[in-house]
Amino acid sequence: MIELDGSYGEGGGQIIRTALALSAITGEPVKIVNIRAKRDPPGLKEQHLNAIKAMQKLTDAEVSGASVGSKEIVFVPGEICGGNISLSISTAGSVGLILQPLLIAGLFAKKEVIIKIKGGGTWVKWAPPLKYIDRVLTRFLSRFGYHVEINEEVPGFYPAGGAKASIIIKPRKLSRITALQFGELVGVEIFADGSEELSKRKVLERMVSTARLSIYNHLGISPKVQKRYYKTQSVGCGILVVNVGEEGIHGNSALCRLGVRAEDVAREALEFSYNRALDKHLGDQIVPFLALFGGEVTVEEITQHLKTNVWVCNQFLPESVKLVENENTIIGNL
Repeated sequence: MIELDGSYGEGGGQIIRTALALSAITGEPVKIVNIRAKRDPPGLKEQHLNAIKAMQKLTDAEVSGASVGSKEIVFVPGEICGGNISLSISTAGSVGLILQPLLIAGLFAKKEVIIKIKGGGTWVKWAPPLKYIDRVLTRFLSRFGYHVEINEEVPGFYPAGGAKASIIIKPRKLSRITALQFGELVGVEIFADGSEELSKRKVLERMVSTARLSIYNHLGISPKVQKRYYKTQSVGCGILVVNVGEEGIHGNSALCRLGVRAEDVAREALEFSYNRALDKHLGDQIVPFLALFGGEVTVEEITQHLKTNVWVCNQFLPESVKLVENENTIIGNL
């Protein structure tokens, strides 16, 4: 059994999610102690429990210690069978984060994984929007053989959540993942979701108009736009801007909040740098895939989050990933 110190590095929930996925894939049981020791409050939150329960269903695992506030869990995986998984999330816990271990381990299932989600948040603080998972992470991985279908029927916003989504993951082995430079800009896309209550003030239109004008003025490109108002349980909105390169891809999102104009929210989503192939958020999410399939990518920033993810991967798959920090490069050594 592998034992991990949950206080290592940034000491957050990413340790749990990556460990669950790699435990399932390697068949190696894992014990995690000092869970989220650097968070206030420490221990498991509801969204971490949802990820554990989802992985338990995927692998028919034996789990102990899985309760809110718990600082220690043991996860003993069974076989990754695949099939149907239904998740009911009572809070606005991040759907994107709950999906992370499933998106990794599902590649090794015996048959396709079909996930139905009811509840949760798809646009929440400190987490990737589900649209980022769809239009940045899995889109980039599709270049190397990854195939997933994500259908976000209804977005979820804080505090009630209430999202509805379905995901299908096709098991397969990926080719080596390589992206050393962003390359020529191929296109720019804007995604904006919001609650019906915001339509009278044209909040999405104002965000999109601001983003579109700025993109055209700076890049000379007219971006593709997808915006929609929904009937949601809590009022909210968000915007995601995706810049697609020949080799790399960058996504950046922003959430609406009280006291901040829609136009200013849009500007937050326009902060990009093209000096590396992948944005900093994609950088840490791609680490387990590099550990499993090999390759080399450059990232906008080597964050503490990314370093922690590398550490977790190397506990299960020794020396599978290394960093060249002065070049902002991650190398999978498979």
